[in-house]
Amino acid sequence: MTRPSLKSRFGEQIRAFVGYKNSLGFPYNESIRILGRFDDFCVERFPEKDCLDCELALAWLEKRDTENTAGHRNRIMVSTGFAKYLRAVGTEAYM
Repeated sequence: MTRPSLKSRFGEQIRAFVGYKNSLGFPYNESIRILGRFDDFCVERFPEKDCLDCELALAWLEKRDTENTAGHRNRIMVSTGFAKYLRAVGTEAYM
């Protein structure tokens, strides 16, 4: 799986999170795509943010018109995992 090019202020943290999950034996292929879309979302809508705060989290987790329930759930699960990881490494993150 080709890893997405990450350009937001969360890029390094996303890479570290995926590396951590891979080290535990999780391929994390679909999650990498979701996190890549999160990165694109941050660049487009919140380029100045370097903290996963309430405003950013709620905007990202809002269900899209084109998204089915399973896709929305997957995006929530990956995002929650990323937020938990950020908190575990000492970074503030809204959950």
